[in-house]
Amino acid sequence: MRNFGCSPNTVTYNVLIEGLCKVGYFSDVEKILEESTSMGWKPDVITYSIYMNGLCKNGDADKAFEQLEAMLEKGLNPNSVTLNILLDCLCHCSKVWEAELLLGRSLELEWDVNVVNYNTVMSGLCKSEKSSAVLKLLGDMMKKGIDPNIWTFTIVIHSLCRAGKIWEAKFVIERRVFVANVVTYTILMQYFCWEGNLGEVQLLFAKMQVEGIQPNAVTYNVMVDCFCRQGKYSDAIVYFVKGWVLDFCIFHSLIKALCRKGYCLGMEIHVLFHLIVARLSNSQSPLRQCFYTVSSGGEVKKELCRATNPRSSKADESFVK
Repeated sequence: MRNFGCSPNTVTYNVLIEGLCKVGYFSDVEKILEESTSMGWKPDVITYSIYMNGLCKNGDADKAFEQLEAMLEKGLNPNSVTLNILLDCLCHCSKVWEAELLLGRSLELEWDVNVVNYNTVMSGLCKSEKSSAVLKLLGDMMKKGIDPNIWTFTIVIHSLCRAGKIWEAKFVIERRVFVANVVTYTILMQYFCWEGNLGEVQLLFAKMQVEGIQPNAVTYNVMVDCFCRQGKYSDAIVYFVKGWVLDFCIFHSLIKALCRKGYCLGMEIHVLFHLIVARLSNSQSPLRQCFYTVSSGGEVKKELCRATNPRSSKADESFVK
């Protein structure tokens, strides 16, 4: 560029650094930053954010925090994006308590902190099954005037469910302190399903529809799985057909449950088989191939079970013999 009379600026170097980080050439990035003054350009917050993001993705959290110190020495304060990179890095390194401390310190230093930063730490605490800490952070952010969003409350619901407080989670939704979405409802339905409470799962599904929330593939998978767990395979097929979402997980859950219960030669799988064949007749879905590999009814059902569980044992195959 210089040979053509065009001097690279900070934006140019940022693009270069991002490319080097993607291929793991961190030593080259370090050299570019060291020579920045002599080369007549100044790294900015975006420069350091790109570098820290690359280091974090490479699992080098310590080096990323060294860059935080370097940018602070240059008088550059991290923005919310920079902060979230570091918070996410700590959470992925199982250092959630350090992420919580960094978030608190950021507020003291009056760095740019937003709801996304809180959600990141709360999500990490949720995965660590620290529901009380999640609720504490929710209270802290609201006291500081940071409004929670739908994802904040979804994390809270998930955290309560993981802690075994499913009814408390449902109470939060029913209080309407926020507008629940399909993810929120599906999480709650999943935990009621695991508890064996089919009635609550059905009520939540009905409530979603009343509120105009459209179920997604995961929601239907939960419904199918829940009915299968209760041995209600005909009802599971009904919800499979209602959704008409040819998702592998739904397909796998239903077929596997039928086969394990010895219904691979029964009416349920016969009905399901023909429904799916009709659905796939004009489809390019990769699932289509398994229905047309062999012609005889018994062998098709056997192929069906193998296709849905490639690692199935001979014991599983005995159901279809």
